[in-house]
Amino acid sequence: RRRASSDMTPDYRMVSTDPFAAPPKIKPVPPGAAITNDGLVVERGWAELTKVEASGLAFDLTACDELELSGSSFVNVELGRAETTEITVADCRFENCDLSARRFSSVRRSTFSNCKLDGTDFSTGSLVDVEFDNCSLRLTNMRMAELSRVAFRECQVDGLDLFDATIADIDFAGSKIHELGADRISAERVDLRSATAISFATITRLDGFRITDAQLPLLMHALAGSVGLSVDQG
Repeated sequence: RRRASSDMTPDYRMVSTDPFAAPPKIKPVPPGAAITNDGLVVERGWAELTKVEASGLAFDLTACDELELSGSSFVNVELGRAETTEITVADCRFENCDLSARRFSSVRRSTFSNCKLDGTDFSTGSLVDVEFDNCSLRLTNMRMAELSRVAFRECQVDGLDLFDATIADIDFAGSKIHELGADRISAERVDLRSATAISFATITRLDGFRITDAQLPLLMHALAGSVGLSVDQG
């Protein structure tokens, strides 16, 4: 299959578009109790942080198999390097956190701002009412995941794998999308109209995706390749 890429540079905020994807439903996280590293207590491989504020901390997850985070704020926080720890998140805010190579099985009603999620694993998991603002998602794994009302705003999306994923109400406003893996995807109301760059690694079908007429010529080689059409240059 051939690939198509674009380097569109218009200000996405100036693109006049009617609403297409439903926005995430998220409420502000209320103030919580400030904690230190000792605030994480692991018992029989399980730990939780609820209604807390953590800033500039690094939590050791070596002995933690399951971590539940809810109603909390995390700023400049590191969640250890235990890639096998299953993390569930609800009603949380993450800011300036490096969450690369972590495993998230469920994320609900939460925001990620200026975070690094390179190689992060959401595969077979669930993301509902989630915002990614100015985040790095390089080789992020969302294979066979379920996404509903998820917004990627001004993000660097490079090699995101959505193989066999089920997604609905997804917005990529202001994001640069490179080598998006959309093979066997089931999609509804996916808005690419305000993305500042788009390319696909794989395409089998794009039912439910929406672009502008200006973007269509930039994707013609990828679309032609997806149906086996050969295109001569010149």
